[in-house]
Amino acid sequence: MKLTLKHGSEYNAISNTDVDSVTTDGSYVITTFKETPPMPTYLLAFIVSDFQNINVNTSGIPQKFYGRPEKIQQGDLLFAAGVAEKILDIYETFLLTAYPLNKLDHVAVQYPRKYSMENFGLITYDEHAIIVDSSMPEVVKEYQRLAIINRISNAVSMQWFGNTVSPRWWQHLWLSEGFGKFFEGYLQYLYFDDKNLMDKHFTSITREAFSFDSLTDRTMNQYVEHPNDLWGKLNAITISKSACILRMIMEVMTEDVFIEGLNDYLTENFMQSVTPTEFHRSLQKAYDQANIGNPLNIGIIMETWEDQPGFPLISVNVSGSNLIISQNKYSTNNGETYSVPLTFATKSYPNFTPKIKTWLPLRVMPFSQASLGFAVGDWIILNINQVGYYRVDYDRTLWHAIIDQLKHDHTVINPINREVLQDEFLMAWMELNRVNGGDALSLLSYLGNESYSAVWERANEALVYMKTNLFGTVAYNEFLKFLQQITKPHLISLGYDSSSSDSADDQTLRSITKHWNCIAIDGDCVARDFTQLFVLFRHGLGDGNFDFCNALKITDHTTYQEILNAVIDNPNLNHRSSYIYNLGCSILTVNLQTLLEAVLNGDNGLTNDEKGIFLQTMATTSNLGLEMSLNFFDEHYLDVIEVINSNSNPLMLIAIGVKEKEMVEQFENLMTKLIAAGIITSSDQSMYEYFISLNQEWLGKNYDYIKLYFGLMETTTTVPTTTTTTETTTTTETTTTTETTTTTETTTTTEPTTTTTTESTTTSSSIPTASDSTTQSTTIQSTTIQPEPATTPGSGNSIILSVSLIFVCLLIQIMKMF
Repeated sequence: MKLTLKHGSEYNAISNTDVDSVTTDGSYVITTFKETPPMPTYLLAFIVSDFQNINVNTSGIPQKFYGRPEKIQQGDLLFAAGVAEKILDIYETFLLTAYPLNKLDHVAVQYPRKYSMENFGLITYDEHAIIVDSSMPEVVKEYQRLAIINRISNAVSMQWFGNTVSPRWWQHLWLSEGFGKFFEGYLQYLYFDDKNLMDKHFTSITREAFSFDSLTDRTMNQYVEHPNDLWGKLNAITISKSACILRMIMEVMTEDVFIEGLNDYLTENFMQSVTPTEFHRSLQKAYDQANIGNPLNIGIIMETWEDQPGFPLISVNVSGSNLIISQNKYSTNNGETYSVPLTFATKSYPNFTPKIKTWLPLRVMPFSQASLGFAVGDWIILNINQVGYYRVDYDRTLWHAIIDQLKHDHTVINPINREVLQDEFLMAWMELNRVNGGDALSLLSYLGNESYSAVWERANEALVYMKTNLFGTVAYNEFLKFLQQITKPHLISLGYDSSSSDSADDQTLRSITKHWNCIAIDGDCVARDFTQLFVLFRHGLGDGNFDFCNALKITDHTTYQEILNAVIDNPNLNHRSSYIYNLGCSILTVNLQTLLEAVLNGDNGLTNDEKGIFLQTMATTSNLGLEMSLNFFDEHYLDVIEVINSNSNPLMLIAIGVKEKEMVEQFENLMTKLIAAGIITSSDQSMYEYFISLNQEWLGKNYDYIKLYFGLMETTTTVPTTTTTTETTTTTETTTTTETTTTTETTTTTEPTTTTTTESTTTSSSIPTASDSTTQSTTIQSTTIQPEPATTPGSGNSIILSVSLIFVCLLIQIMKMF
């Protein structure tokens, strides 16, 4: 294609190729560009603008970075320009193939969304996506710089994979987009000489691909024809999954051989269009040259991933002297079988180098334990660094061995696999019923020693799941103490406040552990937010950039009453909505009683929605609040009909929270009264009862194990004469914020197996006080071997419950933002 543009003389014009000639026509300029190489028509691009540019000096290919004059003059694009210079040189060296054009321009434009287009020789980017915001903290700028490197490396890689060699049809778009995402990760290794960054990248996009791939039947080679379907092709299968498959094949072939294959692919198909067949052929050629006599067929291997939807779930089970390894398509099994490269480490041979050790080409294969370097009682971890595109399902015996290793010395297992194990355990718990809540607590207990922030990010989901399901139970208070124990060590080390010397990992770890530490009502944590609230309310100082819920948990009654009065009397009060959404967070009975009196008052000007929000927050923040809100409705339901019928009806959240037998019965009796009074319908009642039934089902599978872990479960015996019981009751009253009564009962029993066990049962008020948080000294138990429950593979109710409850919790948080 040869392009000519006629434009105003005050503007400049650029296109895919260099300018061939410039002539004038009155007040206009006619710019003609050199002919392009053969390329898809959608890659033709031109820009007419008053943009200025930065010359990027490279070893041979002229590059310019264009942008709005003010952005160039302010130096906002200097970092991106430097990245572009370095990346082009890296690609030419790595691919052993020269960039095919005579120039490469980069242009920052004001797209309405983060977007880039890899036109041949003229790449465009969304301006905001390639500028480092100098006003941001250094840790944020660190993330921005990495995102800029990713964006530019993606676009530049497509100058080869997509432009120099183009997919023959949209069906094979992954030959362009997949390589772009692959090189985002791989170039981080080449750019920084840090394989950990590359591994983090691929772990992240693997999770993204799994999420999409488990819900669709699309394949990498999914055929498309209609133009309306083209945008839909730009999905996680085409982009992220394809990148993961490329990374897996690179590990199969080894890096050097894979590079040789890429070089052959680019050379043999220079300026041509291709299908995956040509790509397979080049990889096979390189592999055969490096592995004479090895019959591995790259094409057949890749086709099992390219042409089949989904990904395999690899199950590992101990059976006598064998390990039985099998595969089924995750989520839905329609007979798919994948060629699965297996990497693994064992307790006896804890080598976490991702070298392919064997293959699983069939549905089920027994391996002798000796052949895998596995001894009796060992753990085994498959998929080192998650280089394979599959998930792993361990049996419960193996999970116990893995958990014991994490608790004994977690550093034996590499960080990426410790992160992935959190995902795999959640699957085993929520979806497969391989493990239970007691196992989950045992796994999570080692987090007090885990400083790798990515592990905490993945464990966060299990903590949310556990908190949601234990809220409203006697065990919830023990869980709060548990949270303090696994978070406090990190906050002692890092401090509660950010520092200019923090790394990105430090910031992330502090943020997550502080969040859970405050949920656990650790005095050191919530006191910081209370101090800021006190200064803000009393003196009008500060910007309100703190957690109002944490602050109001321990606010003294005098201040609390004044805040509530201000909310009622002043509709223009600064941060009024933050107070409304968080006044129900208090853990003091006197404060919550005051709030309930305000709900009953029909003349104070509060709307029914605002009153409903008070009750919503009460019912979801503490066991005390849940109990008081249920009692309130039980006694005053006829007085708050408008609140029940408001947009912020709290009854659903109360239904989700009630779990102990007495509260469930109380709520069911309340439903009967509300039905009789015509306040709710039978459909409403059915919905509430549905959530209660899901709660009870989850508790039936997990609660006894959790109580056993926390020492809340009394053991039974067939020899009662050996049982000794000692009861001690202690009542304490804090001088600052709250009162609590603790009853401790210690029971020593002899179980039928003649094993003597000491358990302790603690019954306390609904919420520990701030002083409890700083003085409690409960020790996390280390028991992992527990009675094997009957399991039902694939039961979905626990997933529905989790999704439903988490959705409601997220909805509340979103509401708090407005």
